[in-house]
Amino acid sequence: MSFYFISDNSYFIEGLKLSLTGNDFDKNSIYVNINEDDFYFHPGKDDIVVLAVANINVRRKILKTPEIALCKLAIMGRAKTLGMLKGVFLPWFFSREMTSRELANALIHIKNHKFTLHQFSDREAEVFFYLGAGFSHEEVAGMMGFS
Repeated sequence: MSFYFISDNSYFIEGLKLSLTGNDFDKNSIYVNINEDDFYFHPGKDDIVVLAVANINVRRKILKTPEIALCKLAIMGRAKTLGMLKGVFLPWFFSREMTSRELANALIHIKNHKFTLHQFSDREAEVFFYLGAGFSHEEVAGMMGFS
């Protein structure tokens, strides 16, 4: 199992390399800065992908790659909520405000558990898109007409 950390922020990538040193992630981690590296994305089944890309169009393009369906996916966004959505479904959302310890614990949890891949309706996909773009729960509810 490999861990892919994909971002368009070189400081984020370097910070991850430093903060995750000494964990299970050292040997099996692939760090990709999509602004600097040639981007070849070939994860295997059950690989863990952490996507922290601010550019919505680039993030959407990556999420549409066929290989992404095989992965355990976590999307980092500007949501103020620390932690992740609880449950057995993927993808999970992480806050960019998470500490390195919280991120490491979340990744260990994802690694050690089986998850059910969930086929999202168009409406559900739209909610995830807005949350990933950094809108708050209240803003998404207002835009989509939810209470």
